Amino acid sequence: MPTRSPFDSTNVEQSHFEQLVTEAMDYWKVPGLAIGVVDKAHISSQGYGVAQFEKVSHAGFREQAEETVTPQTLFDIGSVSKSFTAAAMALLVDDPGLPDVEWRTPVSRLLSDFVLEDKAYTEQVSVEDILSHRSGLPGHDESCFGVSASTPDTPISIVRNLQNLPLNKPLRTDYQYCNILYTAASQLIEHLSHTDFATFVSSRIWLPLEMYRTFLNITSVPETERANIAQGYQYFAEDPFNFPIASKGNYDTVQTFNQPEGRGAGSVFSSVEDLSRWLCCLLRQTPPLSPSAHSELIKPRIMEGDENIPFRSPTFYALGLEVEYYQGFTIIKHGGLVSGNAALILYIPEQEWGIVILGNSEGAEQVHQEVSAYLVDELLGIPQEQRFDWRHHLTEEWIQDRKKQAVSAEELYPELLDRSRPGNIFSPPLASLAGMYTNPGYRMINLKYKQRYLEADCLDRSMGFKLYVTEHAFDYWFVAELEDAITKERSRMRCQFEIGEDGISARVGLNICEEMDDLIWFDRVI
Repeated sequence: MPTRSPFDSTNVEQSHFEQLVTEAMDYWKVPGLAIGVVDKAHISSQGYGVAQFEKVSHAGFREQAEETVTPQTLFDIGSVSKSFTAAAMALLVDDPGLPDVEWRTPVSRLLSDFVLEDKAYTEQVSVEDILSHRSGLPGHDESCFGVSASTPDTPISIVRNLQNLPLNKPLRTDYQYCNILYTAASQLIEHLSHTDFATFVSSRIWLPLEMYRTFLNITSVPETERANIAQGYQYFAEDPFNFPIASKGNYDTVQTFNQPEGRGAGSVFSSVEDLSRWLCCLLRQTPPLSPSAHSELIKPRIMEGDENIPFRSPTFYALGLEVEYYQGFTIIKHGGLVSGNAALILYIPEQEWGIVILGNSEGAEQVHQEVSAYLVDELLGIPQEQRFDWRHHLTEEWIQDRKKQAVSAEELYPELLDRSRPGNIFSPPLASLAGMYTNPGYRMINLKYKQRYLEADCLDRSMGFKLYVTEHAFDYWFVAELEDAITKERSRMRCQFEIGEDGISARVGLNICEEMDDLIWFDRVI
């Protein structure tokens, strides 16, 4: 490329890049996309497609005209928010007034509410452990309650519930992505700074970087900016098993909720213009962070996994950022995926170059990979024969994910063939298993009998879902299905009922935490 920005009018490859972006958006069903490129201290950006299919005026009236994406369009950036949480913690580690705050300091010494299931973990899990997803605690996302619940979760309630959630890995041995520990980190930052988390991040990071249009949670976005928020969309294909290959379908809007319980892990709204300023800070290692803070944020702490992509190393998690190596260069990045939105920041320190991509559907995650890979290969001058076919890889990956959703009872229960011999078949009536069940960490679920299945409405959770107990496997073992409230995708899991001496179900076990082999057990109360 003659220049290092695809938006430069002198760039002879500009029209090819425009075609690549719009074609990828069409393939992955993404209405709108915003891209920002940082080249040393220079920032350039451009919007593509539609932010809203219907324009919303400042007065709240809907108009028929489409609202196009611009570099100023606001998106929910999802887990890209974690880089701000880690940076905020770095400011406190550097604070001379807080000599006891270090990356290896156990969190429980700094925040007395931080208690884990195992005392040894409580005493040892450090600040860097919770920010690098190596604490031994799995995700437990389904344990959190949203603002529509009768008792919504808050950051402090999330922290206090940690003691009720099972650990499943030895400390610092396995990578397990854990949003709730980033929420715990936000509570720690608030406690140590004696300042509201939003105020701390805004005053210490966003305002010094002139990020005047970055906000924590939808409720913080001023009324004058509401019309600039990209509407999130979920695409529903007529033939869901052939998407994205099949193009027929329709978009549904995704409602954006206030999520105080997700503070620190997500819930930041920003634009490519503002995030490019943040990327410029990371890329050039400038204030408000110190050189040592910048160094710590990108120091690999644990290996995430290896996709076995040619010329690309395994990915390592640092602190709110990921690190990998490609063709001899360092790539630092973090993605964000939340219903109706996807985000990516990525930079190459040796080239003093980076990119921000924001989109208003989950399919934007795949567009981000295709577009960023193309720009990186162009930047590094990678020959065509060495370039990876991301379109094919991502499509195959999508197909395999759909196959996993259709896992059979035999695959869920390898022991099924031994248990299901003739004369050993018993199918308990589902109606007898209906009831209210509770778990200390996941709290209440109400399984109601619906003639042919049991159903639990868990739409008041942070990541709302419905739970169905449907297919009988053997004895008191069933197949349960968790249906996402927005995508409507279902994941199948193991489900077991245990019967008391009175012949009534005493508890139910659900494989609801996907990182765990063990079931989460709920005791019957009604």
